Amino acid sequence: MRIQVALGEQDTRYMTTLLAFLERKYGEQVEIKGFSTPELLKEFLENNRADIVLLDEKFGMTPEEIPGEPNVAWLVDDNDRTGIDGVQAAGKFRKPELIYQDILALYEEKQSGKGYKKKKCDILLFQSFSGGVGTSTMAAAAAVHFA
Repeated sequence: MRIQVALGEQDTRYMTTLLAFLERKYGEQVEIKGFSTPELLKEFLENNRADIVLLDEKFGMTPEEIPGEPNVAWLVDDNDRTGIDGVQAAGKFRKPELIYQDILALYEEKQSGKGYKKKKCDILLFQSFSGGVGTSTMAAAAAVHFA
């Protein structure tokens, strides 16, 4: 089974180059489709499945607008950036092999259930039935994490 990847990128030259490399080198492992407008990407995802969606940060779409349940990541110009608003980021101007490794990592996260989830929670409740089991510690750790 091949990993289904959808790429949202307005720079068609960059997109064409990346798609050609990934298909040539990793075509047996990855099936990747590129889209130059948010409308085309949305239309595709409403009728087809994607495991991973890579969005250029200037594409004009947010992860919340992606239909279905793919794992979503940003493609960013700054290679040192690791995330935007809780969504993973991958530097787009790195070697294509490293982008492929990011795709594999995102796929593994999706399979393990650790990837980006669209559903957000306004309140987290930590409750225990007895004292001394670590409820306050977990609440403090979650507060630090989400801060």
